[in-house]
Formats: sequence, C-alpha cells, structure tokens
Amino acid sequence: MKGILVVGELVLDLITIDYDTKLKDARTFNLSYGGSPGNIARNIADMGLKAYLFTRVGNDPFGEEFKRRLSERNVDTSMMQKDYERNTSMVFINKSIGNPDFFPIRGSDFNLEYDEKLDGILEEVSIVHFSSWPISRNPARNTVEKIIKKAKSKGVKIAFDPNYREKLWEVNHDGINYIKNILKDIYLVKPSEDDSFHIFGKMFPHEYILKYHEYGAKYVILTMGRDGALVSDGRNFIKINSMAEKVCDTTGAGDALWAGVYYGILNGYDIFESTLIGSCVSAFKLSSENKEEKIPDIREIYKKFTGKVLK
Repeated sequence: MKGILVVGELVLDLITIDYDTKLKDARTFNLSYGGSPGNIARNIADMGLKAYLFTRVGNDPFGEEFKRRLSERNVDTSMMQKDYERNTSMVFINKSIGNPDFFPIRGSDFNLEYDEKLDGILEEVSIVHFSSWPISRNPARNTVEKIIKKAKSKGVKIAFDPNYREKLWEVNHDGINYIKNILKDIYLVKPSEDDSFHIFGKMFPHEYILKYHEYGAKYVILTMGRDGALVSDGRNFIKINSMAEKVCDTTGAGDALWAGVYYGILNGYDIFESTLIGSCVSAFKLSSENKEEKIPDIREIYKKFTGKVLK
C-alpha cells in the first residue's frame, strides 16, 4: 500500500489554559508541538500507514524536538528542511469548544523550497495533502504548485484543506480567488463552514458544497462542528453525524478526521464510509485532553463510537 505526502507547516501551539480567554488577556499558555501537517502525519502513522512529511523548521531546539517527536511516531522526516535564518513558526490559540481564535508568528514555514528528492517520494504515495498555510506566501506557494504539477503527472491524488484566513496571506494578495482557481486540481477538499464563509460568504451548507464542485473538486467533506459533516461525491449528499460523546478541546479534531478519512480511502472504502471512520477518530481526539496521545487501533475506535465492526 502506498502512503501519503503531507506538505506544510510545523508550528508551536501556545494554547490558553482557560476556555475562551481572549488572547490579549491571556497570561499563561500550554505549549504543544502542532501544526496541522505534523498532526495529520502523526495520526496517519499511528494507524499503520506510511506518512511522509515535507516541511521546514528553524535551526533551534524546537525544530530539533519536532523531528525527534515525529520520528518516534514513525513519520518519515527525511524531507524536513532546516532554516538557518528564520526560527520555527508559532501560533497563539485560545482554548475553545468552538472555532478558536489564533495569532500566528510566521517563521521558517513559508520558506519551504522544492527538493528534487520529492520526485522519488511521489512514486511512493497515493495522495498529496496540503492546506492554505503553505500557499499563503512565497516561496512555499511556488513549491506547492510544483508538487501539484508533478503529482498530477504521476496520477497522485491531491487533497486540500481550504482553511483560508486573511491574516495568513501576503498583503494585497487575492488568496480567495487563488483558492478558487486551485480547486480544479483537487480530488478531495475538506472545508469547515467557517472556512467556506471566508471564501464564499454566507450560504447554506449544501450551497457551499455545490460551489466546491463547481470550481472542480471531486469529493467534498463539509464539517459542521456538533452537526457532523455533509459529504458529497457530486451526485449524493450524505450527512455523517458527529460521533463525539464529549468535547474537551477542539484543537486537532479536524486533523484527526483527515487521518481517518485517509485510512478509509487507502483501504478501499468509499468517501462516505471513509468520512465515518474519520468522524470516529475525530471523536477520540475531541475527548482527549492530551493532544499528542497516540491513536489506538482504528477498529477499536470504530466499534466504540459506532457500535459496529469495521469490515
């Protein structure tokens, strides 16, 4: 079975101790080693899949610790670049059971440069994953564009998290239209309602899904928080209920869903069953205070949250 190449940022998450504290009022934070690509790659590896991570960190203790932690979880970090001019990126986040506020301090992450060794890795993967972070600034944007072009030439599927936020993008760059244009290359897109609002404005959930299809995405998973997810293959719309029994913290829940979906796709499940698997993994992550906790056997998680046996 081929693996997944995850492209993008590793960031230090500095999360408020208390729930829904305004960032300007917070004085104490918990530090965790985050960034969606690292979380996804780690979750994928936990489930026994091959995860390659293409990222860039600073030449500092945090960059070294990222590599150690991810390598220990069986993530392939051979493509992790070290930046000698910029430090490892970080982001301040308010702990929340909804959509958290955040304040990024960009460092090494957007200086990601293409490496010819990627040509070989693209032969070993079925899917390339990236989000709005690496395409929000150059040179990382050009790097992702080159990866997409080469991946498509090799028949590798492209998956995209359109988590657009204006504060991440270069000043005066039309990130919204850039994202709309890139959707023509996308096999799977997984936006939240909030992401979709920032791209398309106020709409109903099914209207958002139609928009993503209109711009070219083949499969769409629209996440709706406590209301679960609405999934479409372009012909059918199916609601997947949230499996969460309790919510300790929403940080990392979307990354867990991504990993579960990838487990399903790589094991031959359709997009609807794959999303149900992802919802179970997300529910596990939502119920845990420890955001770095290893994901247990996927069959156990599936049975716990659905009451059924994963076939």
